[in-house]
Amino acid sequence: MTYKVDKKAIRRLYLMKNSGNPDICSSLSRLVEIGNPYLTFILQAMFQNMLSETSCPAPFAILMRSSKIVNYIVRRIIGKDIILEARDGPRKCDDSKWDENDYVEVMKFLLNLEKANRRISYIDNPFILYVVSKISEVEKARLIRFLEISPLCILIMKTMNTNSLSGIHLEVINFLKVKDMTYEEGFMYIHESCADFKALKREFLKSRFPQIQRYFHVLMDFYPEMMFGARKPYANRMKIFGDPLSIPIKPRLLCVYISACVYFIRRKYEALGQEKNLDVLMKAIYIERILSTCPKRRLLKEVIHQLILDTPILVKVIVMRRFPCNLVRKMVECVPSFHLAYELSLKILCKNPNDSFYEALVEELLKKYPTESNVRKFGACAHLFGKPLLERLRYLTDACS
Repeated sequence: MTYKVDKKAIRRLYLMKNSGNPDICSSLSRLVEIGNPYLTFILQAMFQNMLSETSCPAPFAILMRSSKIVNYIVRRIIGKDIILEARDGPRKCDDSKWDENDYVEVMKFLLNLEKANRRISYIDNPFILYVVSKISEVEKARLIRFLEISPLCILIMKTMNTNSLSGIHLEVINFLKVKDMTYEEGFMYIHESCADFKALKREFLKSRFPQIQRYFHVLMDFYPEMMFGARKPYANRMKIFGDPLSIPIKPRLLCVYISACVYFIRRKYEALGQEKNLDVLMKAIYIERILSTCPKRRLLKEVIHQLILDTPILVKVIVMRRFPCNLVRKMVECVPSFHLAYELSLKILCKNPNDSFYEALVEELLKKYPTESNVRKFGACAHLFGKPLLERLRYLTDACS
């Protein structure tokens, strides 16, 4: 039979308990006679003096020893303004009175309670650890076997031998060891322990507990490449992070690991954490490498274009440091973001009209982006340029005149 209990009625009884009304005791007796152990526990917690002759069934009798947890449960169920009186008697349980199964039942109750009360593990941590200490390794393994990862589940796992853990439980407990390590030590440990990134990511993201969800950010901290679009960690990732200038000249790896290495260096060396030009330097080095190897169009389109979008100041670096003249046309055609180079190139050409590199660059950029503004800027300083260049671009200047 299912009984519906009016929480408001219990609340009214509690507020009237010092009024001397004889009906209160009879009402409490009728509620106790229902035989619901959970209800009896709540009533015992709220009306301990009036129900002194009523015994509280296990596992709640053990739970009664934690006034913090009892207060928390009552306030969550009956009302936040309910303040229970301090309980008499020792806090710890009489070990001889209860067996292991009783302590297991306490943990089962708390684990179920945690699903709707996510901070229960923080209310009285010493008491929970005391209860866990009364449970054998075998029973702990049975207790958590099919449980999702939660703060209480982690608390239990931390008291267990890793040989008793498996699957995602073992992955999580091994992963949490990095919290006590430096970033570099943790980074190495995660790699050497062959952590299952996908399993950990899935577990952290699907969790209903905010405390567990936050572990996803810790996980990403040790896999920075996943922040920048990697589908999975590269097999030789540790070689790359050990020597950030050793990234293979391949589009996908460059797009991911240049930024990932910058992140890694900043985390590893705190003094470089606020160095704004670190990523510019790293990206500029790789752009020069790409441009010095007669790159295929795909490298220009997928890598240099993306690097410029992420860090526009690279345009100035590329223009000032130059690159082979035979790549000018390909660069302009394949890197849409390189249109930002026009004004700077034109300004430099005005100062050095005979510089073949900047002449070629201005010409190709103007042909590719013959906007009225660009043509007008070119025309304003056309008197500084040589006749051959003016002849080649006459069709543009005449069209806008």
